[in-house]
Amino acid sequence: QKQKHQTLAETSTLSEKPEKLFLQVLGETGGGHQVQLPVATLSTFFGVGSGDVRNVTFNFPHSDPIQVQLTHFGNNTHRVRLRPIKAVPRPAILVFQRTQREDVYDVRVISSSRYPLILRDRCREQTRNGSRYWGFE
Repeated sequence: QKQKHQTLAETSTLSEKPEKLFLQVLGETGGGHQVQLPVATLSTFFGVGSGDVRNVTFNFPHSDPIQVQLTHFGNNTHRVRLRPIKAVPRPAILVFQRTQREDVYDVRVISSSRYPLILRDRCREQTRNGSRYWGFE
């Protein structure tokens, strides 16, 4: 599993990227508005190679777009501040979906009624025991 995630983290940013990223959100730090992106998602989904930095925009329903900087450090996660999720009950799942524009993603929260099903069917990866689950589609 560790080798698989290391390979994903080192995947060329030119390779075909998945359409969606499913990310379980637990009791994150930062007053409930930060999420931790596993490093394997940075290259594979967002196209941010090792040592790279990229500015991206996240579109949430009923919120102004959020612009963040993603930096691919060598550690296991990267924290991102997403104020629209502050009031979201945890655990939850965020779905990041590509748009027609490069570096712009639509983000939605999975309803609590669908949480167990989506967690089981779409979030099959885990960086280490006890950490959040995530997956691509």
